[in-house]
Amino acid sequence: MTDLSYCEYLTSEAIFVDHPTAKWTREGDIPKLGDEVQACVNNIGQVAITGYFHEHGFVGVKALPLNPPDWYVKQNGAQTECHLFGAEIKDGEEYDDGDDWQAAIEEEQEGFGGPIPWCDLFA
Repeated sequence: MTDLSYCEYLTSEAIFVDHPTAKWTREGDIPKLGDEVQACVNNIGQVAITGYFHEHGFVGVKALPLNPPDWYVKQNGAQTECHLFGAEIKDGEEYDDGDDWQAAIEEEQEGFGGPIPWCDLFA
C-alpha cells in the first residue's frame, strides 16, 4: 500500500484558504466535488471527483475511476480512489488517449534506437 502520510486532505472550501500559495497545475478552475473529468495518465479514463489534497505546495484531486482498466482493478481494487494533479486531467470527453497508446510509446522509443532494456539501466 502506498504511504500517503505526507498528503493533507482538504475540503473544497479550504483548498486555497488554508494554502494561499498552493498551485493548481492546469488553467481554469479546480473541478467541483462530483464533477466527472478524464484522467489522462495510465489509461485510467473517466473519473468522478471525490475530494482534494495538498502535497508539497500543489493541490490535487482525489477521484474514483468510473470504469478502471483491468490493471488498476488488480493493483488497487475497483473502488479505490486515485490522486491526480491538474496536469493529469481534462474536462469531460476533451481527452482521448486513443486505442493504441502502446504504439505511441514505441514510436517515442524509436528516437532512442528502440526499446530500452531495463537491465541496461542498472548496468
